[in-house]
Amino acid sequence: MNLDAEDKYDLAKMIAGVLYQGIFINILIPAGLLMVAYYIDKHGGVDPSVVDSANILFYFLAAASLTEGAVAVLWRSKALNRPMVRRKETIESDIREELKARLRPIFLLIAAIALNGIIYYLLTGRFDEGLAFVILSFVAFQIVRPRYGMLRKVIETQESLVEQGQFMGR
Repeated sequence: MNLDAEDKYDLAKMIAGVLYQGIFINILIPAGLLMVAYYIDKHGGVDPSVVDSANILFYFLAAASLTEGAVAVLWRSKALNRPMVRRKETIESDIREELKARLRPIFLLIAAIALNGIIYYLLTGRFDEGLAFVILSFVAFQIVRPRYGMLRKVIETQESLVEQGQFMGR
């Protein structure tokens, strides 16, 4: 990779929009849902509709959540290795736009992990176990969120694809 990628591209600008989107989807929305669940829990709780099979439901949702996290990591890797550039002259703006577009569904998949916890709480009345899912979603977001090192690799890959004549949509 070109060591001067930071001189050629505004990496902070490329990451910022994606990171703000990810923070909204994966931090603010789950935290808001968690606050609502906490409020409900402290003011009477919920009547559990699933009592006898609460443990089975927990393990089922835990397995689903771990699978969602693994899929998100693999999906990110695959999505960012496909061509993202339309023209050589617009490489920076193309990468910036495509990062947002390609990571949005991945962020939503991770947010679904937190949603699993809220659903679990509403069905069982077990706040602490529901909270575990929200924490797991925060951890998953930390794994897939954009970082400078990741972005440098994406730029290197995209520059290589451009040099090979591989552009998005071809």
